[in-house]
Amino acid sequence: MKNLVVTINGLVVTINGRKALPVRALCLLAGRKRLSPDVVAGAACGEDHYDGDRHLPTYQLVDGVVHAVDPTHWVLSCEAIESASLLLRGKGPSLRATRTQWFHEATMLLPGGVFVWLDEFQDWFRRTRPYRVKEGKTGLQLEQPEEGRVSLAPPISDELRACLLAGFSPTPALPTAPTPEQPAPADAEPAPNAEPAPNAEQVPGKMPRVAVGKLAVKAAWEIELEVGRAATALEVMKRLQSWADEGKEPEYLIRSDRKERCVFWRTESGLEKKYGEEACGKTIRIWMESRR
Repeated sequence: MKNLVVTINGLVVTINGRKALPVRALCLLAGRKRLSPDVVAGAACGEDHYDGDRHLPTYQLVDGVVHAVDPTHWVLSCEAIESASLLLRGKGPSLRATRTQWFHEATMLLPGGVFVWLDEFQDWFRRTRPYRVKEGKTGLQLEQPEEGRVSLAPPISDELRACLLAGFSPTPALPTAPTPEQPAPADAEPAPNAEPAPNAEQVPGKMPRVAVGKLAVKAAWEIELEVGRAATALEVMKRLQSWADEGKEPEYLIRSDRKERCVFWRTESGLEKKYGEEACGKTIRIWMESRR
């Protein structure tokens, strides 16, 4: 990914403007009584009742590009955590006595450098936490699940923080050009020229008014420059989905839905809307006509 920017604040890893959480930190951030390492691994693997829309998507950076982790790759973590559980049970003490040891060992068995997007995790956590039974005036009542909020700044040691953040490192700050008030040293190397990003002025034709339409046209123009022909709606949608998965354009792109062949985007008023392939095709046709 060009111009990859990774920053770390506490246990929050921000990738190109989109907040992410290491999978190793999820149980601590969500609360040990509400989430455990074996549940994280099982949900990422999609096993048992964590299949379909209850599956927890996970990602990793490979050569600077965000890639979704194949759920089948989580099988080894599930088996390793189960083995750790069996070994501790065989030592004799009660599960309560070994709970802290198991929690630490199982957390370290989750893969380093793998993360979830914060917004996706909060949505998953809210949807999958079980209802709680409470005694009410009219008998047993069901309480709503947790809201999905997590504590992003728990008080932990530097050693534990390093373990949870294993596999993540911030990108170095890019050199900045000297200002008139601060001339560059005589022996300083010139800063590399930044690659100009495509913008509305560089794209021919009339740009749409809404943000997602502008992104679709931007993607179509990039594809056209790459392949030497007009981009199809399918190609544009795939690029928008890749941008969403990679955390690009986080101000507007929220997430992709490959099955529905669409992306979800954020309006200026903060509303979440669906942008499908059909709407994308209409955007591209109107833009192409404006170039004639």
